[in-house]
Amino acid sequence: MKKTLLLVTFISGCFFANAQSLQSENFNALTIGNVGTDITGVTAGQGGWLTYTAVGANSNFQIVNEVSGPYVKVLQITGPANATDTRYVWKDGLNTAWAARTSGNNILDIEYDFFTGPATTSKSSTGMRLFNAAGQTMAGFQFIHETKILTGLARYNNNGTINTYSFNLVTGGLVLTANTWYRIGFSFNKTTGQVIWKGTGFYGGVIGTEIGVDPLEADFILVGGTNNTVATVVKFDGYTATATAVEALGVPEVSLASPTVTVYPNPVKHILNLSVSNNLDVSKVDIMDINGRLVKTIALNNISNKQIDVSELNAGMYLLNIYSNEGKITKKIIKE
Repeated sequence: MKKTLLLVTFISGCFFANAQSLQSENFNALTIGNVGTDITGVTAGQGGWLTYTAVGANSNFQIVNEVSGPYVKVLQITGPANATDTRYVWKDGLNTAWAARTSGNNILDIEYDFFTGPATTSKSSTGMRLFNAAGQTMAGFQFIHETKILTGLARYNNNGTINTYSFNLVTGGLVLTANTWYRIGFSFNKTTGQVIWKGTGFYGGVIGTEIGVDPLEADFILVGGTNNTVATVVKFDGYTATATAVEALGVPEVSLASPTVTVYPNPVKHILNLSVSNNLDVSKVDIMDINGRLVKTIALNNISNKQIDVSELNAGMYLLNIYSNEGKITKKIIKE
């Protein structure tokens, strides 16, 4: 499907038992060479993948061997040397699988791997985007090849102006390392409109505008970029799309070398139990909301077991930053 890109304005692994796999692909079963034979997005190519570009060729979308890390075959997209062309790769059927999901699984988790590539002057941006039936970006990521900055995307109401906006994932912008593979993920909650972005070193989100809106498809995308004159190449792998009742992105969370802290029950309504073992000296716990704001601090004074009253917190997702003599461990809780 050809989509109209809206303005992107800059603002700053385990799954639950009821999670359902909607789509997945590691590209290893596909044949080296062109993904397909049709760049108009009508006829599917290998593995059911469709490709679209207004200016380009089938050779812009390739299955290639990857010698680094655990990867075997990956998807490679070559971008345009202009500022106007956009290239898409997607697989139909996500909307159908989503419609057939188990009742209550109203969160869509999407994860993928991508390669940052070498230093370049290309203004192109790449990532994965979740689109609605109107062709609008509901959630996703944007990676700028020249600056190596990764940002989160969401359809958002900015003081009365609804559009697709870009959000910093850490203060000052998250700069990734060149020539490195990363695994990142984002989720969309149909019930609340919340979009969450997660990866090594970041975890955050916003409440978007797409409450009650169903997703249509998830696209790997490469955008030429303003004033771009240099082509760039991006590689993707490890795509998964999962429906679940509770956000369960499997990319790594911050943790101590030896897991020694347990929090329960989770989800929690009133009292959260914190159990500490292995002689950890825990000094305090900070409770942060999903936007990174501190909402509560609890002094523990090295007590191994502690009950924390969270009844006054609003329903939603929170992060517990637990500080000890060995560093900090972060736990995610759901307040009902």
